[in-house]
Amino acid sequence: MGLDMWIFKKSKNFKIKMLEKLNGEYEHKEVAYWRKDYFIQNWFAEWFGEMENTKDYIINKKCLKELIKYLEGASATKLDAFISGRDRTSREKDIKLIKKILDETDFKNEELIYHAWW
Repeated sequence: MGLDMWIFKKSKNFKIKMLEKLNGEYEHKEVAYWRKDYFIQNWFAEWFGEMENTKDYIINKKCLKELIKYLEGASATKLDAFISGRDRTSREKDIKLIKKILDETDFKNEELIYHAWW
């Protein structure tokens, strides 16, 4: 059993979405991926409430900014490192990645989707 988590970026443009649907395509770009990172999954579960396996959840700017605050304030305890296999350096990489996603997303025309599979 595993836990895989992604953040995807896709267009909000209705015409593009309809063309994709007609062509049987789903146009999205993977912008983040984590494997068995229960620390981050638990944060998203607290943010969204009860989550369903393989359901898409729309992420806004506030969500990502709060996640950054959480990661910046989180101490990489031995337990966290044991559970997720990630240390403080890994958390710093997560923060940089999320800041990059914030900088590179046009929230007016694009949306971010959090998707987890367990």
